[in-house]
Amino acid sequence: MSVPTVPSVPSSTPAPAGLTAPFDGRQIDPRTQVPGPRRRRTGVVLTVVLSVATLIAAVVVAALAFLGGTTSVPAASVGEQLSRQFGAPVSCTEDLPAKVGATTMCTGTDDQGVHHVLVTATSVDGSQVGFTGTVQD
Repeated sequence: MSVPTVPSVPSSTPAPAGLTAPFDGRQIDPRTQVPGPRRRRTGVVLTVVLSVATLIAAVVVAALAFLGGTTSVPAASVGEQLSRQFGAPVSCTEDLPAKVGATTMCTGTDDQGVHHVLVTATSVDGSQVGFTGTVQD
């Protein structure tokens, strides 16, 4: 039985494009590393960029939520301001939401008795909330 042999390619024949090994029958040094095809890193780069963008967006949203303004006016603050306005003690049990048109009910006391005071938010400018109090009875 005979072993088939591969004929050697004459050295004048150029090597196929992209291959760096010689085809003239010479031995290749096993320590030589033939570079493989260039790997694309588009997926890795895109993942890193999107991760950083998401992190930045989360920090911005959290900062805006934290610093973005008042969500409500404390009940004690509303009561104090109405007490100065009416010249009689006014107490509130619920905070006034910082939204134009939002309402809460407070109680005022004077020499004629106890009165209900409807408090309505009239303006919101950052952390400043304007409101009015109207005696209901």
